[in-house]
Amino acid sequence: MFLLLFTLAFGDQIENGRTPAVNIPLEMTQIYQLGGVEDEELALGGGVELIADTSGDLIVTDSDNTRVLIFNRDGSLKTQFGRKGQGPGEFQGSLVPSLDEKDNIVIFDTIAKRLSRFDREGKLLNDLTFEPGIQAVITPVFMSNGKIALSAVRSESTGQLSNIVAVYDSEMKKLVDIQGVKQPPLDWSLMNQPDFWVDFLVCQFNSFVQGFPVVAAVGKDHFVVMRTNLYRGDIYDRDGKVVGSFSKKHKPKACSEEARTAVFEDMWESMSANPFLAQFLTKPVFEKAVSKAMSTDTLFPVFFLLRLGDGFAVVTNYDSARRQGDIDIFDAKGRYMGIAPYKGPMKNASGAGERIYISGLDEEDEVVIRCMQIEGLERLAAR
Repeated sequence: MFLLLFTLAFGDQIENGRTPAVNIPLEMTQIYQLGGVEDEELALGGGVELIADTSGDLIVTDSDNTRVLIFNRDGSLKTQFGRKGQGPGEFQGSLVPSLDEKDNIVIFDTIAKRLSRFDREGKLLNDLTFEPGIQAVITPVFMSNGKIALSAVRSESTGQLSNIVAVYDSEMKKLVDIQGVKQPPLDWSLMNQPDFWVDFLVCQFNSFVQGFPVVAAVGKDHFVVMRTNLYRGDIYDRDGKVVGSFSKKHKPKACSEEARTAVFEDMWESMSANPFLAQFLTKPVFEKAVSKAMSTDTLFPVFFLLRLGDGFAVVTNYDSARRQGDIDIFDAKGRYMGIAPYKGPMKNASGAGERIYISGLDEEDEVVIRCMQIEGLERLAAR
């Protein structure tokens, strides 16, 4: 077992006019790793997404291989299911996992415009079609009343794409828009021309640089929304009403051209997990789009937003080229608790309890998933 030690470096936290003295050293321990040279029996594809529960179960969607894998607390494979097709419970691609209010596994299939509920053994419970305007599901958050806070890319009636966070009911009917950022309009009648897809990628890259909304669960009845370019956020209740806001002084770090390109490459590879997009988003298209996309002098304030313990965590200043960044920890009320350095690959992340699950490419460019546990998080929250 690999042990990574670090000490939380605490900044000032102002509460009721006082600065509490908090100084609890924590350790981050790698519990297990899936894939790569340490696990040659498991070959994961590039389109990996993940969600975990507080019991330690990890649910992984492997879009390249059209399957769902469930691992237990020690990383052993419990079961797997899924196959390509258009029938009940079958998948077409671009799969994103979540857990509903009853802890059932929910798989969002962007290609099929459908979400499918399964029990923990992989038995299909029901299928539900969602609005065709949703072009990509990024993060779904289920709350105790069955409502869903969803971050996604949505096509508006004009054909213009928007990065949105919205609340949907249990039947996937939209109730309220929370935040949205419109992308520049594209002429979809030109989609058979290569330059169209260059412009398409440029729009996606620029939207990340300029800031689009991301979401994470906070407990069972709240969610937090931030923008990728701004270190502040709002906490919402399950009906989509703001119940709190927070911010933190952010110290930006310089972004190299290598780091910028690496972020865009991660985005490109994630989009290429969609079989329809993959035929157009070729390597030459990607390279041309990178040369045309906006530049940035600093690393992104919000690289990932994820649930952690009773609160949430923000991955900030992550350098995709050097594979290192910081993890800021907040409690359920948005109060800053501390910062922890992280070193390793990161293309996706999910948190539950005191664990953070991180997927990425290892040094051999193989997909791996690392289960990291933050020791003492409950003691920190108690202070």
